Amino acid sequence: MGLFGIFLELAGRACLVVGGGAVGTRKVTSLLDAGGHVTVVSRELTSELRKLIDEGEAAYISGSFEPEHLTGVSLCVSAMDERDENEKVAGSCREHGVLVNVVDDPSLSDFFFPSVVRRGDLVIALSSGGVAPSMIKRIRQDLEAQYGREYEPALKILGRLRERLREAGVTGDSLADVMGRAADLPLAAMISDKRGDEIILRIREALVDGGVAGTVEINDLLDTEKR
Repeated sequence: MGLFGIFLELAGRACLVVGGGAVGTRKVTSLLDAGGHVTVVSRELTSELRKLIDEGEAAYISGSFEPEHLTGVSLCVSAMDERDENEKVAGSCREHGVLVNVVDDPSLSDFFFPSVVRRGDLVIALSSGGVAPSMIKRIRQDLEAQYGREYEPALKILGRLRERLREAGVTGDSLADVMGRAADLPLAAMISDKRGDEIILRIREALVDGGVAGTVEINDLLDTEKR
């Protein structure tokens, strides 16, 4: 199976979930976490899903799926037990140009929900296309242990540094060189050990070695509590 890794920006986009059972509930939660505007089509709902709808977190269409429900939709998930109904949803999605995931049926799906490790802006997504979910779960657990919460502020530091360098006119190979040197630093470990002064010193050395010393102010790259 030739999978192509891609991240979708769903903030503010319309998403449709067909099916209000336990699986549909999990998919709704994932799409809401990504900022999607979710509508659920189903005859029945779990209590958790009903609560989300009652609180206005998701919209609800009571009844069976109809192709017109796809109007304006960017992404659709079909989470029903009946293959005939899943096939109907998948076929309608392709006619409307809507990406579709049919839960537990790769042959009808355009994309798959990966197992995800999140550390702020750092997102690591894993998928076997449904072939070996137990192995993917084990790898995710290993990555969660390896990449602790300290990677979130480390990523913020690199993001701020890159933004300031670009604002100062540092681009192309020079930018890549300096950012590569900064990314090679053990930032997460230094943050965990509260060695903020050392972080500033090492980044200043990276600027010198990259030939852009004095280009940007870096003393306030760290959040105060990380020092």
